[in-house]
Amino acid sequence: MTVDLSDFDNEYTIANFPLKDSNNFVKAQLVEVKLDKIRDTKKRTSTTLQDDKTYIVTRFNFLLEGASKPIKNSVITGTNLNPNKVHIKAKGRGAKKEQPEYNGFTEICLRLGFVTIEQLNKRPEDISEILKKCFKAVSSSKPIFIKTQLINVDTETTTLETVNIKTIEQIGSFEFKNK
Repeated sequence: MTVDLSDFDNEYTIANFPLKDSNNFVKAQLVEVKLDKIRDTKKRTSTTLQDDKTYIVTRFNFLLEGASKPIKNSVITGTNLNPNKVHIKAKGRGAKKEQPEYNGFTEICLRLGFVTIEQLNKRPEDISEILKKCFKAVSSSKPIFIKTQLINVDTETTTLETVNIKTIEQIGSFEFKNK
């Protein structure tokens, strides 16, 4: 039996994975911030009367530095900028383990430099204007570069790695190694 290797050109690829440094940080570039709609489909139950719910979310699109080429990665958050730390995330029990934290949208806006803690204490109208300018700036000529760690997110079919909002740090510009 003979095999023509040209038949397999589109079938086989080299695995691509994020390039991590010694501290498990990945370098990335924020390429887009946009509002999006997500439909959540669930079966109707006695407690929920609708099958589908549509949510308006903020999608932060990143390009991660990869082994063979940059990897597209998205972080989806809500749309509420909240100056109060309201979510309690804890590992284990006890008051020392429970720490209040900002919601995802507020946390990522603070870490990307879209808003400061002082600006959070101002009126919401002022904050919305600041955010509009920042979101427009993402698509301008001054890109935002970050380093971050990745976390595993389980889906119905597989486990994916995505940007960990709590570890985002802004860095200076860099060239992707395999672009």
